[in-house]
Amino acid sequence: MSVIKKSLNSLLIRPDGHNPAVDGIRALAIILVVIGHVYTIQAALTEVQKPPWLRHDYGVDMFFVISGFLIGTILIKEFQKHNHINYAKFYVRRFLRLMPVYVIVLISGIYFMQNWYNQLPDQGLPLLGDNTLIGETTNVKNMWANLLYVNNFLDADDQYLLWCWSLAIEEQFYIIAPFFLSFILLKTRKRVSILVLLLMLSCIIRFVTVYQHNIFPENYWNALSTGPNQKNYLNYTFTHLYDNLLTRYGGLLVGVIGAYIVQFHLNKIRAFMAKKLASIILIFSVVIFFGAFFDLEFRYFGRFAEFSQLTLNEWEKFYWAATIGFSRNLFSLATMFIILYSIYNKTWIGNGINKFLSLRWFYPVAQISYSAYLTHWMLMFWMYPSLVPFFSKYFESIHVIHAINGIIGVLATLLASIILYIFIERPLMDFRNANKINGLITRFSRKIS
Repeated sequence: MSVIKKSLNSLLIRPDGHNPAVDGIRALAIILVVIGHVYTIQAALTEVQKPPWLRHDYGVDMFFVISGFLIGTILIKEFQKHNHINYAKFYVRRFLRLMPVYVIVLISGIYFMQNWYNQLPDQGLPLLGDNTLIGETTNVKNMWANLLYVNNFLDADDQYLLWCWSLAIEEQFYIIAPFFLSFILLKTRKRVSILVLLLMLSCIIRFVTVYQHNIFPENYWNALSTGPNQKNYLNYTFTHLYDNLLTRYGGLLVGVIGAYIVQFHLNKIRAFMAKKLASIILIFSVVIFFGAFFDLEFRYFGRFAEFSQLTLNEWEKFYWAATIGFSRNLFSLATMFIILYSIYNKTWIGNGINKFLSLRWFYPVAQISYSAYLTHWMLMFWMYPSLVPFFSKYFESIHVIHAINGIIGVLATLLASIILYIFIERPLMDFRNANKINGLITRFSRKIS
């Protein structure tokens, strides 16, 4: 009981030194992702479609920014303290933090996901274009890829529990980040220039990927092309643009840049945030932040809605590729700036943003966000095929049914996440942070370093 009480306290009470702004962004990210997937999953069963302005996929970019910021802060602080980074210690601690809950979800998915395919063997997912996109349970044979965090290297058709692609990208970045930071911190003084150049390179990679794989509006998220060389463009786009490290590392790198600036130029950033220019940049950041969710960057291409086969001219292709290339990184930069502004700007604007992001109920939501991200898809896939016909007996409005299902799905996700946090996540975090265990991890890592 003492373990449960301790875990509950850590879930509800924000400890000293915890960054409220980061907690707030993390909470908003998981809320957006879950709400978006409530629509996405039910669209396979009903005619209720996700609002076109709800770009919940940007919630994942928010997660990337936060992850880069926190991991960058941890690694840079260790370097500042010891003049080196203990790689083995870093990886052991990441393993204890992430893998136990992940393994439980991977095994549970064999049961939960099977319900979807048992009840809808021929239906598939109209919105997603192909039922294999969400990871058929027959792909459980590829669970090894999830365990090694290389599942995003597989074609979307072959991945098990497809939504776990983002974990693979984060872990791949974590493998590179300690060595990369050690190199630039030890070997060069042009650190900021290198970081900025790498961020620009990520934009170029995305731009080139669009041209290389012909990922233009008529093919972007289309289900199938026609003709002798027919392709499932939805899976094709997902595999080549959406879920690989080269096209998605920008958000993580933005977080690292934020961590570097805070750790090495804290006084400068405090002084800058007090200037009028910072407030002007904040306005642009807020516009970019909300503009992304309202899909403003793609409004020009509204006439290509519903996968029309209109042909783009060369200017339109360039504009489309540039939009794909820069939009996510601009959104990530806007997110990072809003976080820093809320922390270091002491005007009523900065304090207001910080107060909002520090809302008390954001903290527990942020704490369970990892388990919630892992479990919400499979719980909704498990429940919704039964809930839709059940509630159809009592309600004629599909919107009412959708709302009830959404509430049940969210509540089930909350319950599962709280259980995993209390009994798995928090105890293991306390275990790894205990002085005795931390000392063992340190000694072990020194031996294998």
